Amino acid sequence: MSNSNKKKDDGFRDLVIPILEKELNTTLKPEEEIPIGHPKTDHAFDLANGNKSIVIECKNYTWTKAGNVPRAKISTINEAVLYFSFMDANVRKILCLKKSVHPKRQETLAEYYVGTYGHLLRDITVYEIDESTQEIKKLFPLP
Repeated sequence: MSNSNKKKDDGFRDLVIPILEKELNTTLKPEEEIPIGHPKTDHAFDLANGNKSIVIECKNYTWTKAGNVPRAKISTINEAVLYFSFMDANVRKILCLKKSVHPKRQETLAEYYVGTYGHLLRDITVYEIDESTQEIKKLFPLP
Protein backbone atom coordinates (compact mmCIF):
# COMPACT_ATOMS: atom_id res chain seq x y z
CA MET A 1 0.00 0.00 0.00
CA SER A 2 1.39 3.42 -0.89
CA ASN A 3 2.05 5.98 1.83
CA SER A 4 -0.75 8.27 0.57
CA ASN A 5 -3.27 5.38 0.62
CA LYS A 6 -2.16 4.42 4.15
CA LYS A 7 -2.67 8.03 5.32
CA LYS A 8 -6.10 8.14 3.64
CA ASP A 9 -7.14 4.85 5.24
CA ASP A 10 -5.77 5.85 8.65
CA GLY A 11 -7.61 9.17 8.34
CA PHE A 12 -10.91 7.36 7.76
CA ARG A 13 -10.20 4.98 10.64
CA ASP A 14 -9.42 7.93 12.91
CA LEU A 15 -12.67 9.65 11.87
CA VAL A 16 -14.58 6.44 12.61
CA ILE A 17 -13.18 5.96 16.14
CA PRO A 18 -15.34 8.53 18.01
CA ILE A 19 -18.42 7.62 15.96
CA LEU A 20 -18.13 3.92 16.80
CA GLU A 21 -17.07 4.57 20.41
CA LYS A 22 -20.34 6.44 20.89
CA GLU A 23 -22.39 3.85 18.97
CA LEU A 24 -20.85 0.88 20.81
CA ASN A 25 -20.31 2.59 24.18
CA THR A 26 -16.68 1.46 24.40
CA THR A 27 -13.13 2.72 23.92
CA LEU A 28 -11.34 1.59 20.77
CA LYS A 29 -7.63 1.16 20.07
CA PRO A 30 -6.11 1.21 16.56
CA GLU A 31 -3.97 -1.53 15.00
CA GLU A 32 -4.71 -4.29 17.50
CA GLU A 33 -2.85 -7.56 16.96
CA ILE A 34 -5.15 -10.55 17.36
CA PRO A 35 -4.18 -14.19 16.75
CA ILE A 36 -6.31 -15.93 14.09
CA GLY A 37 -6.19 -19.12 12.04
CA HIS A 38 -4.77 -22.58 12.63
CA PRO A 39 -1.99 -22.38 13.69
CA LYS A 40 -2.64 -18.99 15.27
CA THR A 41 -0.88 -16.05 13.62
CA ASP A 42 -1.20 -12.41 14.69
CA HIS A 43 -3.20 -10.15 12.38
CA ALA A 44 -3.45 -6.38 12.90
CA PHE A 45 -7.12 -5.39 12.83
CA ASP A 46 -7.96 -1.71 12.38
CA LEU A 47 -9.70 -1.31 15.75
CA ALA A 48 -10.58 -3.30 18.85
CA ASN A 49 -11.80 -2.58 22.34
CA GLY A 50 -9.64 -3.31 25.41
CA ASN A 51 -10.60 -6.96 25.91
CA LYS A 52 -10.86 -7.55 22.14
CA SER A 53 -14.50 -8.61 22.38
CA ILE A 54 -15.24 -6.08 19.59
CA VAL A 55 -13.03 -6.11 16.50
CA ILE A 56 -13.43 -3.72 13.57
CA GLU A 57 -12.10 -3.44 10.04
CA CYS A 58 -12.51 -0.05 8.28
CA LYS A 59 -12.49 0.32 4.49
CA ASN A 60 -12.22 3.74 2.84
CA TYR A 61 -13.31 2.64 -0.63
CA THR A 62 -15.25 4.37 -3.41
CA TRP A 63 -16.81 3.54 -6.75
CA THR A 64 -14.47 3.99 -9.72
CA LYS A 65 -14.72 7.35 -11.49
CA ALA A 66 -16.85 5.71 -14.19
CA GLY A 67 -19.17 4.22 -11.55
CA ASN A 68 -17.86 0.69 -11.92
CA VAL A 69 -17.33 -1.80 -9.13
CA PRO A 70 -13.77 -1.55 -7.73
CA ARG A 71 -13.10 -5.30 -8.02
CA ALA A 72 -9.70 -5.33 -6.28
CA LYS A 73 -11.10 -3.37 -3.34
CA ILE A 74 -14.07 -5.72 -3.09
CA SER A 75 -11.56 -8.59 -2.90
CA THR A 76 -9.86 -6.81 0.02
CA ILE A 77 -13.22 -6.50 1.81
CA ASN A 78 -13.78 -10.22 1.24
CA GLU A 79 -10.32 -10.89 2.69
CA ALA A 80 -11.33 -8.98 5.86
CA VAL A 81 -14.51 -11.09 6.05
CA LEU A 82 -12.33 -14.21 5.79
CA TYR A 83 -10.13 -13.01 8.67
CA PHE A 84 -13.24 -12.44 10.77
CA SER A 85 -14.34 -16.02 10.09
CA PHE A 86 -11.36 -17.32 12.12
CA MET A 87 -12.41 -15.42 15.23
CA ASP A 88 -14.34 -16.88 18.15
CA ALA A 89 -18.12 -16.74 17.86
CA ASN A 90 -18.39 -14.56 20.98
CA VAL A 91 -16.34 -11.75 19.35
CA ARG A 92 -18.43 -8.93 17.88
CA LYS A 93 -17.13 -8.43 14.34
CA ILE A 94 -17.78 -5.13 12.58
CA LEU A 95 -17.04 -4.09 9.02
CA CYS A 96 -17.13 -0.32 8.65
CA LEU A 97 -17.39 1.01 5.08
CA LYS A 98 -17.19 4.59 3.83
CA LYS A 99 -20.38 5.90 2.24
CA SER A 100 -19.61 6.22 -1.46
CA VAL A 101 -22.26 7.55 -3.81
CA HIS A 102 -21.82 7.73 -7.58
CA PRO A 103 -24.19 9.85 -9.72
CA LYS A 104 -24.78 6.93 -12.11
CA ARG A 105 -25.55 4.37 -9.39
CA GLN A 106 -28.77 3.82 -7.42
CA GLU A 107 -26.95 2.45 -4.38
CA THR A 108 -23.89 3.18 -2.30
CA LEU A 109 -20.84 0.95 -2.57
CA ALA A 110 -21.58 -0.46 0.90
CA GLU A 111 -25.18 -1.25 -0.11
CA TYR A 112 -23.86 -2.95 -3.25
CA TYR A 113 -21.43 -4.99 -1.17
CA VAL A 114 -24.08 -6.17 1.31
CA GLY A 115 -26.51 -6.97 -1.51
CA THR A 116 -23.95 -8.96 -3.47
CA TYR A 117 -21.88 -10.56 -0.71
CA GLY A 118 -24.31 -10.63 2.22
CA HIS A 119 -24.28 -14.44 2.16
CA LEU A 120 -20.65 -14.30 3.38
CA LEU A 121 -21.32 -11.99 6.32
CA ARG A 122 -23.00 -14.38 8.78
CA ASP A 123 -22.27 -12.80 12.20
CA ILE A 124 -20.57 -9.64 10.93
CA THR A 125 -22.24 -6.27 11.45
CA VAL A 126 -21.80 -3.79 8.59
CA TYR A 127 -21.91 -0.05 9.22
CA GLU A 128 -21.72 2.65 6.58
CA ILE A 129 -20.15 5.95 7.69
CA ASP A 130 -20.79 9.22 5.87
CA GLU A 131 -17.52 11.14 6.06
CA SER A 132 -19.12 14.54 5.47
CA THR A 133 -21.96 14.27 8.03
CA GLN A 134 -20.33 11.64 10.30
CA GLU A 135 -23.64 9.75 10.30
CA ILE A 136 -23.63 6.02 10.85
CA LYS A 137 -26.05 3.60 9.21
CA LYS A 138 -26.35 -0.09 9.99
CA LEU A 139 -26.67 -2.09 6.75
CA PHE A 140 -26.32 -5.66 8.03
CA PRO A 141 -27.93 -7.46 9.65
CA LEU A 142 -31.22 -5.66 9.31
CA PRO A 143 -33.93 -6.28 11.91
